[in-house]
Amino acid sequence: MQLVVDKIARSFGINEIFKDISFMIDKGEKIGLVGVNGSGKTTLLRCLLAPETVEGGVVRFEPGLKIGYVEQGFQNIGTGSLWQFMLRSCPEIVTMREELAALEARSAQLEPGAELDWVLEEYARVTKRYEHVDGYNYEAFIKES
Repeated sequence: MQLVVDKIARSFGINEIFKDISFMIDKGEKIGLVGVNGSGKTTLLRCLLAPETVEGGVVRFEPGLKIGYVEQGFQNIGTGSLWQFMLRSCPEIVTMREELAALEARSAQLEPGAELDWVLEEYARVTKRYEHVDGYNYEAFIKES
């Protein structure tokens, strides 16, 4: 199981939002939260993003699992298409792509020597980080979501 929620509870003061909530989500499963306004959907998501906020029970994630959350409402979506919005949702990947392109261009202009060696080492460092965050598969991940 990628996510296990076992008997979690959350309240605000004397207002109990939910208690004894349990479920599991396996790899590849897609779920939806449906309920009337004020029923605790957003609170539940926030508990998953910050398990230390639950007042009872356990939230366990499979190691390496990444959770994303887009705040409800569209006031912060900015301009452009939904695709562009999703691409901007992980600015670290976009920044690394730009950095890799700049390093590639810079390396093409340099002669062998210490400066080129530094650029190539920096390129290798950024590439390693980019691979770690699965940057090469970012668009495919967005399409699957």
